[in-house]
Amino acid sequence: KFLFTLLLFKAACVTGYWVNVCEDGFDSPNECCDETNMKDHEYWIQADTSNFKDQWRLCDDYDGSVVTFESRKEYTCIMKWVNKVKGKFGPFFIGIHNEETEFMKNLFQWYRPARKADEPMVEQTDLTFTAWAPDSPKGTGDCVVVQVGDADPRSGLWTDAKCSDNQAVICERDLGTATPPGPDGSF
Repeated sequence: KFLFTLLLFKAACVTGYWVNVCEDGFDSPNECCDETNMKDHEYWIQADTSNFKDQWRLCDDYDGSVVTFESRKEYTCIMKWVNKVKGKFGPFFIGIHNEETEFMKNLFQWYRPARKADEPMVEQTDLTFTAWAPDSPKGTGDCVVVQVGDADPRSGLWTDAKCSDNQAVICERDLGTATPPGPDGSF
């Protein structure tokens, strides 16, 4: 009975649904995506807040990961989509992580899980672009958050944050990976 209640509670907390941004994210297909790798991905805005580790697990539960960006084009498109769908939203975690040792502060990398059995559990890759706010990174957090909103002067800019902070998240996964939660959070 306890396990059933726990699963029911988890289902009630999961909100939103996966979106193929290239096909369904804007008024016309490919309005933002042209020939980017985004065509093979779908994204999920999870407004419920939790720490980075728990958000990572949540994304992983649905065969995804905390969103990472292979290009500035993908980043700009997703920020535009989040602003369109949510308006003012955030801060939310993105998949950039800092080395947790003192001598490596402010060395941030994309933090991607491996999905193939022969790959290491987590792959860290160098940033190919940045969008840091003018006063960031401050060296006070090992995770990165961003917020969006038309009137927000920090809209789309990265700031470092503590991984233990409770933030929203955007998850990303390959198209057709698993059965998505429905619009009402159902499975």
